[in-house]
Amino acid sequence: MKRSGTDKIILGASTLAFFHNQDYTWKMVAEATQRIISLNLGVEIWTCPQRVGRILSNTDYAALRVAGTDAPFISMHTQLNRWDRGALSQEIDQCTALGAMTLVLHNVTLDCHHPASQPDYPEIMRLAQLARAHGITLAIENGPDQLWFLDQILDRIGDDPKKTNIGVCIDIGHAYMSKDAGRQPIRAYLERYKEQLIHLHLHDNDGQGDLHRIPGEGLIKWPEVLETINKIDYHGPAVIELHSTGDPIDDIRQATELFDHLNYRTT
Repeated sequence: MKRSGTDKIILGASTLAFFHNQDYTWKMVAEATQRIISLNLGVEIWTCPQRVGRILSNTDYAALRVAGTDAPFISMHTQLNRWDRGALSQEIDQCTALGAMTLVLHNVTLDCHHPASQPDYPEIMRLAQLARAHGITLAIENGPDQLWFLDQILDRIGDDPKKTNIGVCIDIGHAYMSKDAGRQPIRAYLERYKEQLIHLHLHDNDGQGDLHRIPGEGLIKWPEVLETINKIDYHGPAVIELHSTGDPIDDIRQATELFDHLNYRTT
């Protein structure tokens, strides 16, 4: 079932809301996934860096796969905060086992720490084609002030996701914090990468800290964000990615209600 705030985006939520700064088990991840899907949302499976390299058991995979059966979409957020070709290949295998169609990557995942970095582009391209063979697309996500990262990958590998199997995930909260994109950084990021955009992360902040607040509880002007999303004709997954301090489901529901309300006001 499609949920949207623009008539086009497909809303989902990240399991990060349930486990930010907490330990957890894969059974807990499966339960969080089911709770998210109960709201008719897609789900992004997000796990902590300290679990890099852990191999899920067949029981773990089965529980998560069943939990996500009715989701509008399933994506997975990388566990990796460093370049590790073998571990990244394993994450692609995990996506396959979980039924995820997108794997979201950060700059450090690809060994891009600063504009002068020289990552292993040929190996990144091979991994992208490995992911394609499994029906998975890689999405590179912007951190704050990371036009350089997105441009660097797209310039060196190619800017057509259909050919490269590498698209862009625009994180709205990170874009809002950015000082590298003018006075309207969210609009600038969305418009700059509209041809590569395959995924969104939605959360709010005060323009200074990466707070991952519920949309509407920070300073981001969400009606303008949705207008820009409509303008660029984006109609893919949009994941609510929160650092929840209360009941995660209540927080996620509050965010979806905001987008439903804005859809009513702006259409």
